[in-house]
Amino acid sequence: MGGDVGDFMTAIDLFLARSPIAEELAGHFKGIEPREIVVGWRRGSSVKYNGPELKELWMPLKIPFNPEGSTLELVRSCDKCGRREYKYLGIEEPPHEEKIEDRWEMVARRPRKPGMGVILPESALQGCDFFDYGNNFHMCTARAKEYIESRGWTNIEFIEYGEVIED
Repeated sequence: MGGDVGDFMTAIDLFLARSPIAEELAGHFKGIEPREIVVGWRRGSSVKYNGPELKELWMPLKIPFNPEGSTLELVRSCDKCGRREYKYLGIEEPPHEEKIEDRWEMVARRPRKPGMGVILPESALQGCDFFDYGNNFHMCTARAKEYIESRGWTNIEFIEYGEVIED
């Protein structure tokens, strides 16, 4: 977590926000709970976070990973442990460098293709605007994204991974 502290931050699988922002989001949206940051270094012991006033943004709704209901490509799998790794197809891609022939070039943003990516039925969200998809993949609805952007909060980028469809 080097550099300046923004309004939002991540640390491993934790999604963090400044305390007033965390409380405001919890007051406006379902599916997000501010929690104190606890860092455990040894089994059975933990130390309370001691730094800028941040809170973990906990998302209690866990929507199971469902590759059959989305446009995903199996990249690799392990016959021993059963773990599978997928690539999301048709999602938004922010501007990035890409090797084209023998040199690296900047590629402009590519929008998500309609009907592609993570496709979730509305009932799966259970009225929540924030949720974890699969194994701690933090997601939010367009309504939450628009709210956060309207507030001008820093250090957060939204990439469109899919859509919610009516059941």
